[in-house]
Amino acid sequence: MKVAVVTPYYNEPLHILRRCMATVCQQDYYTTSIGHIVVADTENRFKRKDLPVRFDTVQLINLGRNHNDAGATPRALGAISAFSQGYDAVAFLDADNAYEPTHIRTMIETCTNNNADIVDRKSTRLNSSHTDISRMPSSA
Repeated sequence: MKVAVVTPYYNEPLHILRRCMATVCQQDYYTTSIGHIVVADTENRFKRKDLPVRFDTVQLINLGRNHNDAGATPRALGAISAFSQGYDAVAFLDADNAYEPTHIRTMIETCTNNNADIVDRKSTRLNSSHTDISRMPSSA
């Protein structure tokens, strides 16, 4: 099964975006079956030359302006692009989040074993110190 990971981003710094991309590259699922589509919901500040060679298969889409919809437009356009390129499934990963190395494989196994069309699994949210803040209580 070919899976596209769609990542919307707005103002995240390059090191945060690279960390997100790295977690997609580190999946234990057949990495040749995973594509990564990064959609800039702003004027794209980053160019292909800003990314390490290991990210050479990442597709960058620039929407040119912010749509002010919490990433819904970049997610939708990224998914449309993925399906039009022949991907079988789409996973979403915000730029400031990270996947565990088993994330995609677990999602595919869950989908296949349960004959499910949609599967949901939490990603890991990291702060700038790379600390997992997914389970921390939110401030009031």
